[in-house]
Amino acid sequence: VRDACIDQGWNVIENARNASAVVVSRIKPT
Repeated sequence: VRDACIDQGWNVIENARNASAVVVSRIKPT
């Protein structure tokens, strides 16, 4: 159960990073 929760947490973190990266790429298209 702990492993599953940790995996979900990492997935959320990765999704947040990807979203922020997309926003940054839209603001700074470099």
